Amino acid sequence: MRHRNPAVHALLAGLVAAACGGGGTTSDVSADGESPDGVADVPDVPGLDGRDDAAVLPDGWIPPDGCLDVGQPCTDPTQCCGGVCYRGFCSTTTGTCEAAGEECIAPSDCCSGRCETEADGVRRCQDTTCTPAGSACAAAYECCSLYCLDGTCAEGGRCAQIGDPCEETSDCCSNVCTGGACQASAGMCLPLGEACGLGTCCSRQCETLPDGDTMCVGDYTCRPPGEVCRSDDECCTMSCDGGVCREFTNCAVVGIPCTGFRECCSGACVESGVGTPTCQYLSGCRPVNEICFTDDDCCSGGCEPSTDDPEVSRCHHPAGCLGDGEVCFTGSANNCCSGRRNCRPTLAGVSRCYAVPEGECIADGRACTFNDECCCGFCAAGDAGVRVCCPGGIRCVPIGGPCTADVDCCEGYCVAGSCTGDERPCVPYAGPCTSSDDCCSEYCDPVAHVCTAILI
Repeated sequence: MRHRNPAVHALLAGLVAAACGGGGTTSDVSADGESPDGVADVPDVPGLDGRDDAAVLPDGWIPPDGCLDVGQPCTDPTQCCGGVCYRGFCSTTTGTCEAAGEECIAPSDCCSGRCETEADGVRRCQDTTCTPAGSACAAAYECCSLYCLDGTCAEGGRCAQIGDPCEETSDCCSNVCTGGACQASAGMCLPLGEACGLGTCCSRQCETLPDGDTMCVGDYTCRPPGEVCRSDDECCTMSCDGGVCREFTNCAVVGIPCTGFRECCSGACVESGVGTPTCQYLSGCRPVNEICFTDDDCCSGGCEPSTDDPEVSRCHHPAGCLGDGEVCFTGSANNCCSGRRNCRPTLAGVSRCYAVPEGECIADGRACTFNDECCCGFCAAGDAGVRVCCPGGIRCVPIGGPCTADVDCCEGYCVAGSCTGDERPCVPYAGPCTSSDDCCSEYCDPVAHVCTAILI
């Protein structure tokens, strides 16, 4: 595996510490006589100040020869193989995700894509996005192999497509078996495993098999609209209706495949290693129309039942200007309550309404709405439950905490969304491999030498 360069990490930590003015909260007026207390001046540190990382990938962009791998230092997204330069390092996502066992709101909060209600009534992230061979299953889509045989995920086969013979629902990719044949699901797109020529894949990914057949493929953090489901918890929209995930109006919530930033409520449409761009989570508070549980989740402070499904709540914005943390679009038409010029790109390249003018940042312990507002680059809930910059002086993620790249961790590596000293357990979909034992999907294509969820 690729190891992080300790010298580079130490240099970055030093630059961040310099930008933050050390470990404590200091009266900035006494220090420089320019900015008010709690707001510090920001030095121009490449890759850390929200300007160098805010470049938008040009149309038709492809990774250049010699592009930088995940975890390598960068100053521009075009340098990275994945097109994402986050907090000065090439990354796979633009925000953070929660590790298994952490509390969650929606499946897209979790690095595994599974957010389920446990026995104590609390929703927590679960371990994996699919079930490995040998484990119990009730539908083909639950299995990493897309093959549920006699109630157990198996290797060496795949689910039956529309029109193929079947004996029970779990035989079919659509999870619908009627009159001895697999039928189409109720969705407006094709679920994983179906032949691509019959319509549009919900995953927006189609693979041609060695025998010439085609198949919808993909890897999800949650199941997008149109995919087969058996419970609300499985869907990005948290709404399973008629055996398929329901589609919501206005914009796409986190986890749903996308083709452009304006499709997403978060404004972040990014390739995150699953094979197609998906709407990504932003740090801090949630913007308008994202799924929420409480008012505190939302930048607007208002979490209300959705018009698409009253059982699911989304962040609501009252008439008027946009509050701090909301997604905005730069230009004369933006409407940030803090002022037109405070609509600026974040490190992830998404424009949001800042609470402070350009060139200033919020000191440790002061209220914030998202990471980029903070001098230390970290906005999280403190002891009182209110979001503050670097609560308790925390500037990196300890062992066991959630992460998106090695650089997030105080020590060790970022494995399956959690900081740990262990080696990475498996290679994700489309990653390079030499044997099936390397792959999370338990299958390494013998010709392409990449991990795939398809077993021929």
